[in-house]
Amino acid sequence: MKEQTNYDYEKYVQIAQMAKMGWWESDLKNQEYICSDFIVDLLGLEGNRISFTEFHQRSFFCGGNCETAFRCARHFTRIELGACSHADDGIR
Repeated sequence: MKEQTNYDYEKYVQIAQMAKMGWWESDLKNQEYICSDFIVDLLGLEGNRISFTEFHQRSFFCGGNCETAFRCARHFTRIELGACSHADDGIR
């Protein structure tokens, strides 16, 4: 059974890499995101953890669409993150 589990894991990793797919998890206690290797590489992080504050100060996904990025972030973390410094309309 352990051999099958290892095979399944290796297949998942291979598929995720081919699909350029990653994951992240919100650690509410420590107020940080824990990221997969793909997300670390995608965002150019130095480690696999980034604080909520640092993530939102960097505005990785802003690109003129801060409202959507912050709405999604609030939905997934269920905390108030404050206004995006790049938004002209003061989205909160």
